Amino acid sequence: MTEADIPAAQAPPEATPPAPAAADESREPFPWFRLLLMFSVIAGAVALLEVVYAQAPVPPGVDPGDWITRGGAYVGLGAPPVDSFGSAYIYPPLVFPMLGGLLLLFGSPVSTGFVAGGLILVLFGLSVAYLAFRFVRFGPLQVGFVGACVFSGTLLYMLFWGAYPNFFAFVFLNLLFVVLFAFYRFGLPRDGFFLGAVLALLYLAHSLTFALGLATVAATALLLLLLDGPKFLLRRLMNRGLWVGAALLAAVVGAYSLSLRVTNVTPPNYLGANPAALTIDNIGQLFVPLSTGPAFLPPGSAVYLSPTAMIALLLGCGGLLVLALVLARRFRPGWTDARFTVAGGAVLAALLVPVGGALAHVGTDYPRFLYFLPVPVTLLIVLTLDKLVERWSDAPPLSSGSEVGTPVRWTVETPKAGVAVGYFAVAAVLVLLVSNVSIPASLNGERVDSGTTHSADFLGAAQWLAQSPTPGSVLTLQGTARWVQALTHRGTFDIGPTWLDFEPWQIVNSQAAYWALNSRYAATDGSATLSYTPTNTTVLNQAPMYSVYVDGVIFPIARILPGALAVSVVDVNGTRTISGSTWGPGALSFDPITGAGSIVYTTPWFVTTVAGTVGPGGGAWINMSVAAAPGESLSAVSVSLASPPAGVALLHAPSSENVSVTPSGFLWSSTGSLGQLPNPATILTTGSFSPSPSSSSVSLFPVNETLTSTFAAASGSHSLNVSLLLTTPGTGDPGVNLPRVLDTNTFLVEHDIHFLLLSAGAPYAPNIEFFQTIFGYTTVYQNPTWQVLED
Repeated sequence: MTEADIPAAQAPPEATPPAPAAADESREPFPWFRLLLMFSVIAGAVALLEVVYAQAPVPPGVDPGDWITRGGAYVGLGAPPVDSFGSAYIYPPLVFPMLGGLLLLFGSPVSTGFVAGGLILVLFGLSVAYLAFRFVRFGPLQVGFVGACVFSGTLLYMLFWGAYPNFFAFVFLNLLFVVLFAFYRFGLPRDGFFLGAVLALLYLAHSLTFALGLATVAATALLLLLLDGPKFLLRRLMNRGLWVGAALLAAVVGAYSLSLRVTNVTPPNYLGANPAALTIDNIGQLFVPLSTGPAFLPPGSAVYLSPTAMIALLLGCGGLLVLALVLARRFRPGWTDARFTVAGGAVLAALLVPVGGALAHVGTDYPRFLYFLPVPVTLLIVLTLDKLVERWSDAPPLSSGSEVGTPVRWTVETPKAGVAVGYFAVAAVLVLLVSNVSIPASLNGERVDSGTTHSADFLGAAQWLAQSPTPGSVLTLQGTARWVQALTHRGTFDIGPTWLDFEPWQIVNSQAAYWALNSRYAATDGSATLSYTPTNTTVLNQAPMYSVYVDGVIFPIARILPGALAVSVVDVNGTRTISGSTWGPGALSFDPITGAGSIVYTTPWFVTTVAGTVGPGGGAWINMSVAAAPGESLSAVSVSLASPPAGVALLHAPSSENVSVTPSGFLWSSTGSLGQLPNPATILTTGSFSPSPSSSSVSLFPVNETLTSTFAAASGSHSLNVSLLLTTPGTGDPGVNLPRVLDTNTFLVEHDIHFLLLSAGAPYAPNIEFFQTIFGYTTVYQNPTWQVLED
């Protein structure tokens, strides 16, 4: 492009509308062949998606069940209880009437899920085709661009974990690129109005995509300022159509916000509700999804960077892009044109928005930003190839907006290049892409994101729940909860990933469900928790168990094992040691106000009381007092702390622990996964006894790390008190303020939970046994892999 082609100095006054275009004999006929090829490519991508979908009876991913349920509410089909589901209208509404319509048409959430993914991919493909027609001049590259987008492993992967609203919003983001390009080139009032209108649609489609849309407009304006100067930018800003479009956008935002306020609906706060996401779902993991859903290369190992390194990388890439465009405009003006400015603005926005969020300490889902890169990056690559073809052929540069006339709708001129060679080359590239990226990513998505719901056995259990006449909600797994609600309309509760929850009630529900599935009572101050299940009949025995919160993630540390306690008494028959395994179940009392708990064990020789209190800053006190019966005296008391039970899937116990003895107590080091962080987290807890133990030893009992400390009693003593202070620095739950007391029975009653749906596998057997023993649940449905229990 030459200086005369830059639409800055020679654009006609805005008040003078362009004259009608004269007949242009050189204008290319409507490109039916090219359009047919694009439709064929889109159809191929949809076929791939649906063939892989059809390998199981339930669509992959957990989120589609939630979106389909909300879509049903838009068409009058009802919704689960609000306490488990929130309002059906908390998300931007544009996609949900379509999902609701599909649900009405097919009558089944499962069928709707199979169809919805393909339909959204079709709409996305059509928007990409339109984008190709408006941006790319060389016919084979138009087809190649469409194929690279719809067969992108990264974008296809989104439809396997269920990002329906986000993917649907890409349709309007692609339209935004087209409208922004038209407005930049020609500055017509209608283009300014359409810019505001498309942004309004984007706002109603998906919050994060709308933010990227605004950032794209801002980044393009910045590039426009650098490349074309402030006068041209001011001329575009003074466009009356732009102001009307801005007013429309403001009206839509205001009306929607007012409707939420009037209906008392609080949307998720993705910019501040969950600070834990900043640490656990941090920007350093931006490229991690590429390991399972790569865009152009075969799947490989996950790439993790430190947040600082990732910020530097993104800033460096953004800076290089801006520098390249500025230098090209300054020294080689024919190498770039307005298309590069818009595509560059889109790439720049996708690079810098997550950087801005990380620098502002916004806790949000940073790997989600990766999905905004494939289309603009591919567009920038294709435009570069398009420009090379243009310069190699004898086609003139792209015409500027300074001309009088209407721009050609589909293409300007097809360069006189090897079109047939171009199509063969594009076909070869797409074959490699599909075979090495698209198919493996789709099959991998089917495996990884199927969760536990991807089976006929799960569908059978859900259908049983749907047909059961007994009302009530379901306590279940994170991987099943949303499909259960879609298939049964029952409320569902689970211990989902709290670092990805952006509604406070949802975080509270998830953490309360954790304690409900694993303990009878729990008391917490938001940093530490003491939980109680005083029975020797289940693996989940806690008398009590000490756990901490690390960035809102529950980390069980150690528990008192009654069966491993021992008291030595002296009477006329000599000294005998009575093991806790013979004491019988203790009597638990729990203060529902303060959360102080005590367990009393009564034997013919003594009475032992174990009392626990949670203190501030990750601390807790566990006091053990032993009073000898008349005629008995105490010789020694042994206190045992053990690791949480391993192998219990819903407890999330640390993967390893190490205990070292100190003069007054011990150091307890626990190592385990912290959310999705790649490296295990090590949590160091200090234990201090009073009085100091006479001896301490560390052993495996029976397979877990166990610390046994013995305290000698003075000769003839009839009582002995042992106090243990546990402290863990750096703990806390930044997302919510939990209730002081978590009573499982109260939780079940308040949420009308009458069913437990768990996998029948060994990792869930302790939780099933716990509900059977403590709450009297009985099995009412079972198949080879799933079990439903009812109270």
